[in-house]
Amino acid sequence: MKITSSFERALMVILMAGVSGATASGQTQKTPPVKHASSYVAARNAAPVKQDTIPVTTKSADARRNYEMGMMHYEDLLLTEEGLEFFRDAVKADPHFALGHAMLGFATFDPMEAHRHRVLARQFLPNASPDERLQIRWLNGTKDGQIVPAIAAMNDLLAKYPNDKQFGNTVAAWLCSGEQAYDRGAEILERLLAKDPDYAPAMNNIAY
Repeated sequence: MKITSSFERALMVILMAGVSGATASGQTQKTPPVKHASSYVAARNAAPVKQDTIPVTTKSADARRNYEMGMMHYEDLLLTEEGLEFFRDAVKADPHFALGHAMLGFATFDPMEAHRHRVLARQFLPNASPDERLQIRWLNGTKDGQIVPAIAAMNDLLAKYPNDKQFGNTVAAWLCSGEQAYDRGAEILERLLAKDPDYAPAMNNIAY
């Protein structure tokens, strides 16, 4: 993404450093009503209040299992195509699974598929927990050119979930490969490895 003004460039640098206390505003989007929303509310409320990882809200056990398998293959095993297939299966099992759509839209190399699932992630955003909405804002924003609000959401989640290794590693890989923010990415990877020196995905990324 090209930053078109010195103000936007300065704001992005501040956010990238993780020192901004501002929250991302983004543009308000209207979303159509979602059928059977009560089942998603129940799934959200069933999640523990405090946990080490960002919650995953879906009414389908198959969708959750496929999403977790997708993250393991995509993020931990570096098997991208296998991970994508699991993400596709996750949103087939639960077509209203907002985070599943966002992750598929983020990871796929097919621009049409990516756009379609980012749209669906926004459409079903009311199903997601507040922290999932931040994650979706980051995932979608990195692809839609909404970099400043995306980084603000990213920083909020890194602060709240310092032990979420998969999220931290995904963020660090994006910072290094997508934004060339190598110092910030290395800082996140080093923090992950300080907590778990044997976490292979972070070891692999920091080697590059």
